[in-house]
Amino acid sequence: MRHALFMERIVDITADGLHLAIKRGFLTISNREAEVGRVALDDIGALITHSYGLSWTNHVFIELSERSIPIVLCGNNHRPVAIVWPVEGHSVQAVRMKAQASAPKPIQKQIWAEIVRCKIRLQGAVLKACGKEGAAFVSIARQVRSGDPENKEAQAARKYWKALFGTAFKRDIAHEGTNSLLNYGYIVLRALVSRAICAVIQHWAFFIHIVPMPSRLLMI
Repeated sequence: MRHALFMERIVDITADGLHLAIKRGFLTISNREAEVGRVALDDIGALITHSYGLSWTNHVFIELSERSIPIVLCGNNHRPVAIVWPVEGHSVQAVRMKAQASAPKPIQKQIWAEIVRCKIRLQGAVLKACGKEGAAFVSIARQVRSGDPENKEAQAARKYWKALFGTAFKRDIAHEGTNSLLNYGYIVLRALVSRAICAVIQHWAFFIHIVPMPSRLLMI
């Protein structure tokens, strides 16, 4: 039985020249044939790799995929370039993907509005937890209409980052420092979201609101 999401471990491989394998229900990490670490498969929430010279056994991909655990492959800039997506071998996958593809526009707009409301409410909760004023975000969330035509998401984001890190802060994925830490957090969260989507046999290619881009997982 898998543990609750908050109990699962993010396995982040950053050292070069390691080898990953499966042994008796564990993911093992070795360096020059000497084992340097192991993690129970049922404790893993996601596997993220950044390193050079990393080698795997095919069994790693099979065992993690059978558990719907995402494997995130990162490039030189430590940003994800691919996520290994398990394939279900029964008709449920086709039925759910068809339902995704044919979802009416009003339903998509309502789903997007609820996502935005939740995001804004949580931004307020984070500010409150950090000892800052976040009550205004509850009001902003209530103003979000179907499809978010006024782009309350962006308005709230601008207020959120300045309230959290100061008026001089600018959220930019290309910047170092705090932005780099936020980028890493995003990698982890996106891996977990991809696993949750995978677990209910949804497909990230069917986007709800985000404009299609070749380098983006549209549903995540």
